[in-house]
Amino acid sequence: MNWMKKRKSNRSVLLPIAHCLLLIAYCLLPVAYCLLPIASVAQTTRHKIAIFTPLYLDSSFDDLNNYRYGAQFPKFINPGLEFYEGVQLALDSLSKEKVQLEAFVYDTRSAKQSLVQQLEIAGNDGAELILAYTNPEESWNISNTARLKKIPYINVNLPNDAGISGNPYFVMMNATLQTHISLIYKYIQKNYPLNPVIMFRKKGKMEDVIQSYFNDAGKNTASVALKINYVDLADSFSVNQLTSKLDSEQHTVCIAGSLDEDFGRRLAQQLASVSKSYPLTLVGMPTFDNRVHHSFL
Repeated sequence: MNWMKKRKSNRSVLLPIAHCLLLIAYCLLPVAYCLLPIASVAQTTRHKIAIFTPLYLDSSFDDLNNYRYGAQFPKFINPGLEFYEGVQLALDSLSKEKVQLEAFVYDTRSAKQSLVQQLEIAGNDGAELILAYTNPEESWNISNTARLKKIPYINVNLPNDAGISGNPYFVMMNATLQTHISLIYKYIQKNYPLNPVIMFRKKGKMEDVIQSYFNDAGKNTASVALKINYVDLADSFSVNQLTSKLDSEQHTVCIAGSLDEDFGRRLAQQLASVSKSYPLTLVGMPTFDNRVHHSFL
């Protein structure tokens, strides 16, 4: 992956990579040592790890291996690349511990191989552990392969299980969506107990799950339950649809009740445009990234 050298290093990039490294190192070390029960085996046996991450190599370089974006570095490449760099650093640390590992990296945005083909190759090559940075659909496909081939699969980024259940080979590093929502509920209870609360959501199965988690939190609370007004919006909702539910004389807590980042970004932008006239606080789901956050600042 010589193309990685073309990327300029700076402090703002290295800090999140270092954070990613800590997570991956803690993940790799115990798994690696579980795979290597005795020291003598550690010296002679090389174990194989498959790494799945969105690197966008084929869209970043042309057929002559020329970088397409000049001096720019598109933001959409960052997450997968930072994960890859963190894995490299973690593997270097494991190598110093005399752990014999082979890591195979698969670009999930490859134009030459589908994820199904990559999983087939990984299985045939004898992968013993899968680490992946994915979207929900990819996670479901990887998990299914992991279950069939009995390969431990660790997802490092998703805040929900992507509908995966009954799979003993699937591990999430993040807290579950229900845990996130439980903490969000307690945060609103503590800081805005008397304020009106509105959840703006789109129609969908995951949105129904989110609403049910909020309802469950209300049923199980030892304090006074929040009175949440649920409002369904179409993807093309307008700012007028939002302001009709807001009060210019009262601070409103608005919840983005969807994991859809485009929905969350649009909601943040629309609310930001009227926040001077309608005092409000926007609370997002775990998928809110920096772009969503910055849209509201």
